[in-house]
Amino acid sequence: MPDSVAPLLLPPDVLHAMQAMGCGYWQWDVVRRQLQFAGAFYRPFGVFEQPPEQVHRYWDSLRHPDDAGRLKDYLQRVRAGFEENYASEGRIRDLQGQWHWIASRGRVAERDAKGQPLRIVGLTKDVTRRRKQQEELQAFNSLLLQAGRLARLGTWELTPNQGIIYWSDMCYAIHGLPLGAPLPRHYTSTHVALPWRQALRDKLTDCLRFGLDWSMELQIVRSDGELIWVRAHGEPVVENGRLQRVRGVMQDINDYKLAEVQLRQSEEHFTRIFQLVEQPMGMVHCGDGHYQYVNPAWEALTGYSAAEAMGHGSVELGFFTPEDRAQMLAALGQGDTLSNYEIKLRRRDGQVRTLLQSLRRLDYYDEPCWLFSAQDITEHKQRQEQLQHLAHFDPLTGLPNRVQLAQRLQDAMAQARQAGQLLGVAYLDLDGFKPINDRLGHEAGDRLLIAAGARMARSLRSSDCVARLGGDEFVILLPGLGTRSDCEHKLQQLMQRLATPYTLDTERVTITASIGYTLYPEDDADADTLLRHADQAMYQAKQAGRNRFHGFDALQARSQREQQAQGEQLRQALARGEFVLHLQPQIDMASGAVVGAECLARWQHPERGLLSPAHFLPAIEGTTLEIEFGQWACAEALRHCAQLQRQGLTLRLAVNIAAQHVQQPGFTRALRALLDGHPQLDASWLEIEITESAALYDLDALTTELTELRQLGVRIALDDFGTGYSSLSYLRHLPLDLLKIDQSFVRDMLTDPGDLAIVQSVIGLAQSFGRQVIAEGVETAAQGARLQQLGCTLAQGYHFARPMPLDALVAWLQHTSQGKSAD
Repeated sequence: MPDSVAPLLLPPDVLHAMQAMGCGYWQWDVVRRQLQFAGAFYRPFGVFEQPPEQVHRYWDSLRHPDDAGRLKDYLQRVRAGFEENYASEGRIRDLQGQWHWIASRGRVAERDAKGQPLRIVGLTKDVTRRRKQQEELQAFNSLLLQAGRLARLGTWELTPNQGIIYWSDMCYAIHGLPLGAPLPRHYTSTHVALPWRQALRDKLTDCLRFGLDWSMELQIVRSDGELIWVRAHGEPVVENGRLQRVRGVMQDINDYKLAEVQLRQSEEHFTRIFQLVEQPMGMVHCGDGHYQYVNPAWEALTGYSAAEAMGHGSVELGFFTPEDRAQMLAALGQGDTLSNYEIKLRRRDGQVRTLLQSLRRLDYYDEPCWLFSAQDITEHKQRQEQLQHLAHFDPLTGLPNRVQLAQRLQDAMAQARQAGQLLGVAYLDLDGFKPINDRLGHEAGDRLLIAAGARMARSLRSSDCVARLGGDEFVILLPGLGTRSDCEHKLQQLMQRLATPYTLDTERVTITASIGYTLYPEDDADADTLLRHADQAMYQAKQAGRNRFHGFDALQARSQREQQAQGEQLRQALARGEFVLHLQPQIDMASGAVVGAECLARWQHPERGLLSPAHFLPAIEGTTLEIEFGQWACAEALRHCAQLQRQGLTLRLAVNIAAQHVQQPGFTRALRALLDGHPQLDASWLEIEITESAALYDLDALTTELTELRQLGVRIALDDFGTGYSSLSYLRHLPLDLLKIDQSFVRDMLTDPGDLAIVQSVIGLAQSFGRQVIAEGVETAAQGARLQQLGCTLAQGYHFARPMPLDALVAWLQHTSQGKSAD
């Protein structure tokens, strides 16, 4: 540790002088490694608050780390005596943490006998501002150099006697010369293209003689012989009152000049095309909308010359309304293009034209503009409207045609649904038109159609619609109706107007109308179906005598549709095998023997479960499905017979077949084919029950068919005897084996004398004609006992057994047989 040292004291005058100079005095004891400072300069750094022996270490701690490393070797050389003078610059941190650039200058003040430095003294000054200025100047110069390189801008100087005395690096590059190459002594003759030599000499002469600045663009010849464009500027330099030299800049503008030439050529080409193109085109300023340029086609379109349009806008000239122009710009939005925007333009003469206008944003001489083109589609629009009218209106009467009617009908249906009102849809056909057309000719007929159509249109409200479908057929739409009477009242008025005589040339003719109508949504059908329903109703009006109207019965039609839908559902169920047969035993009450079973159909519905015949037979009766169902029942009954036979059981099965099915040609042939499929079965095991609920019209044909069936061995029964068109001729002519007493008579025979009398009569008739008889619906033992007293021993009903599946019947038969054996 070095010994303590007394503070460094200087005369007051010296201190004042240093303070005025912004300096501080320092003394460095090299041997003892101590620093002493004097002057207010050092107060911001806190050196006077440090113990004297710590000042040197403290001052070193204030140095910037980068500077400490940089000055380390230099300070060692100073201490070793290799440097007579000391000079350094570095950064020192003050008590506020701010860095200051300080410059220290000193020299060796005392040496020992060997010449080694003992004491070095010097001054320190804050050079922060100078360093900052130097850095800014250096940065600025760097930017200038970079800008010069980017702008290809070089500097030069010349004197009257020596010529060029200085070129910047960029001047070398512009001329294609390597850096450091000898400067040209005769620059104008060597590097300036011939057309510009004299002009440059004149500029230089005037500058040297009169002190004038000058600028010009010229072509120079590079070292490789290439001609390029440059822009040169020079100014005189006056020193000691005399013009000594000229200095200036030179910029490579070759690319700019070439682009300028290309732009000029493009503009000339554009202008020529612009003038020649047949499509109206022009340019308007984006800001104020004023025309900047228009071509002759635009002049022809608008009626204004280019001179009249320049400096004015389209709204100002009356081409567009302010609203139309605003809508066009709104359609453009934030984009730069707009294609085929339809807009109306009013010409100078007041004529309105329809245009398709397109816009594209571009810069025209650095001004934002819209390049526009217009296509006059007025004639095309008119033709399109004519075609549109022809596509939607009848060319003869001018009334809406089928296409227009379809659209209006859809709209009217939606409005009726929304408003909760009725829509009348009427189909009208002119009565007596054809004879008039044939007698007076087609031209007169056309005039009659035109007049009739006009009368109908005048008779209706503005919200109504009358359309011609063709010929003498029309459709009328009557929206906003409250009741059916409202519709019929309007149709009555229309018929009265139509019936007023017409004058065709010299002849007066009269026509009437037959009208069919329907009301939506009472008739909740689609548009095509509504027209079809109205047409059907019109046909009924014709059939009823013409000159009248007839309403479509939507409820009846809906019922028919539901029946058709149910029939289709049943047809699909039959195809999917959802129908099954349940068997109800038939009993000989005298012996208790099971003599047969009746096959009763059930529907195994996939969602509703097992359904009785009441759920599907009414929908089948009288339809073609009834025949398919009968064929299925016969086939299924034979299949059950075969299964019973395989289990050692012999049982006759009865199948209900509709009379119309039996009367179908080929019924016996079809049944024979089914029997042939089961050669092991005896035909007598099958019994056909003919339903007697409908009249058997062709008795002879039926007799022939049943006779053939009996010849096969098939038994014949007449079902529900006494409920339908019973006739003794049936018993006399038909080859019957069995009569079935309907359960409706059996049910109340014990309490209703009338039913009992019918039961007695049927049993008596059967016995008289030698037929067997069986009673249906026997539910009590008393009913069975009374039937036996009357001579009927065969019966079926819940008293004996309910209808059951085949497997259940087999089990029931086995149980019944075991019970009898036990007896």
